[in-house]
Amino acid sequence: MKRRSHDRVGHFEVLRREPWKGGSILLICGLAIGVAIGACTKRNGLGAGPAFDDATAVDRKGNGSTERGSNPELCGDGRVDNGEACDGDTSIDCESLGFGGGSLSCTSTCSFDTSKCERSFAINIEPSRRSCVAPCAVFFDVSNTQNLTKDDFVRADFQWDFDSTGMEPSQPHRRTTGFFVAHVFRNPSPPGSGYEVRVRGRDVSGQASEATVSIEVTEPTGPVFYVAEAGSDGGKGTINSPLATVREAMSRRKPGARILLRRGDRFKVRELRIGAEGPLIIGSYEDPGQRSSKLPILDFPSGELVMANDSVDFTLMDVHIVAIQGGISAVRSRRNLFFNVEIESSIDGETGVVVGTEHAREVVTADCHLHSFDGYGIFSSGDRQAIIGTRMNNFRGGQHGFRMNSGDSFYIAENHIVGDENMTSFTFHGGENGTPMRKIVAVGNYSAQPVSFNPQNLDQAERVSEVLVEGNRFARGLNIEAQDLSIRNNLFFDGFLSIEVRNQLLPKSFVGNISIENNSFYSDKDATFISVEEGAHHISVRNNAYYTETTLGYAMIFGTQGKVLQPKNFEFGTNLVYVPNVGQVRPYFFDGQAFTSKEWLAKTGARTVEGDPKYQTTDMAHANALRPGASGAGADAGDPAAGFGDLERGLRPTDGNNDGEAAWDLGAYELAP
Repeated sequence: MKRRSHDRVGHFEVLRREPWKGGSILLICGLAIGVAIGACTKRNGLGAGPAFDDATAVDRKGNGSTERGSNPELCGDGRVDNGEACDGDTSIDCESLGFGGGSLSCTSTCSFDTSKCERSFAINIEPSRRSCVAPCAVFFDVSNTQNLTKDDFVRADFQWDFDSTGMEPSQPHRRTTGFFVAHVFRNPSPPGSGYEVRVRGRDVSGQASEATVSIEVTEPTGPVFYVAEAGSDGGKGTINSPLATVREAMSRRKPGARILLRRGDRFKVRELRIGAEGPLIIGSYEDPGQRSSKLPILDFPSGELVMANDSVDFTLMDVHIVAIQGGISAVRSRRNLFFNVEIESSIDGETGVVVGTEHAREVVTADCHLHSFDGYGIFSSGDRQAIIGTRMNNFRGGQHGFRMNSGDSFYIAENHIVGDENMTSFTFHGGENGTPMRKIVAVGNYSAQPVSFNPQNLDQAERVSEVLVEGNRFARGLNIEAQDLSIRNNLFFDGFLSIEVRNQLLPKSFVGNISIENNSFYSDKDATFISVEEGAHHISVRNNAYYTETTLGYAMIFGTQGKVLQPKNFEFGTNLVYVPNVGQVRPYFFDGQAFTSKEWLAKTGARTVEGDPKYQTTDMAHANALRPGASGAGADAGDPAAGFGDLERGLRPTDGNNDGEAAWDLGAYELAP
């Protein structure tokens, strides 16, 4: 692959490849207009978000299925099929994956074995714990890894497999990406062994390394109390002699206890206070004599909720909460897990916060369903919190789906959020009293409403920094007033303004160091990809693909508000623009003036590919949404970038157009040769 070199043209830093073989547009838009409404539906086919590179979708050639996961019936046939990184001998070597050398092989499950490749640096994995009782959540942090190029862990590419030896290959959320992640281990590992968690990393220069850590997950051993609607509080609490009320079960509990509610039953609860004593699991069981697939219902008719304030090692799982005000309060809690919990309001009107985890630490909400309420979905502050695989819909009002108000280290992954048009899907407002909020990873989410990383008002100069936004589907875009962000491999649909970089509430020197790479955009109306306000600095934009069906005489794809074209403020690379309904396109708007791609080239030296990306479909709900066709104009037309995996963790770069030269494609997907 021929590498691009850095040139400077006037006040603009430009990336170019020698010799030049195509290009793509740089996107940004001017007018500081608000984000408009966009429709969205479920993210089918991509629910796991960015997957590990061993699970590359086969048909990355631009035609066919997008299903992932190794197929044991095909592995071993000598051909790289769907979900396989290799099959038998591989033409890829350690160096092509960024390692210093060594021997690369293909495993019996058709994934790369890089154990004999030479590491270019040592990944420092910091797990929150190495052993726990199932089910349990573990956080993993690699942000303190040393010897990364430019010490840039935000733009470095860390890919995870939480079960790399395949002990439980079908577990959800098994693979992800990011410098700070979390995972729920649902089942115990075999006695005497643990789940092998593997991370492969490539820094911004392409150097690679790999590390593993073992997490031992054991069976719960404490007492079990069974509760059934037809039981008796005078019973033994066994499956054959269940108790009748949760209150009685709580009165008998001891540390390590499990309280299991019979599926299909409904329990009216006046008060459920967890207290600080743990560990404790409240879950469900299926009665062999009266089977039911319905979760047991905890019915709070008088305004109470699950009070888990100050609790430690508390797990609530496999239950359905119906409440008037909220659902769970876990203020100042530690190591709590809310797993497969459905929560809904029983009234119309303001219901407050459904799940509150303020001033908490190591709290995970996973695979839950929050619906039919007004107010906030999840309100969080504190350190090390995660929201994974959670659905949120039928908001009747309120401000935010998820609101993270202060703290350090958040992981927001594979959630599906559809709410009222006047609210945000999730927002990060920075630390209280101006303290920093840092280390945020948002990957694989489906968002119908705006997403924001910014201060909440003029009174508190809250600062958000070190953010990775990757592999998401956005209908209404991002609002950014923060520092050190990487925005890559995302799909944007129909938002009037996809990415708005503002600088209204913070010092002029703060907002900046923002990388916008390899994103795909589509709108059937007039829309803007990026708008940058005066004062923002060091904005890098490259390898993006923009397609709009506007009929206006110009398309404000990339623009600014105020005098922002200053030295070192922008790094322009190649981007793609396709506006088929307009004869002469003016995609760039700066300081009140619109520019054609040719005029932009003369002004900045940055090239634009004006061509059809051949998206297979523009339906946001479809698995192939914004996937380019084999003859798309963005194939092999991009610049070298920090991301070495695409939306589905297929390797970048590849020779997608079969011309003998591998190069980055434009947009979120990388075509395979």
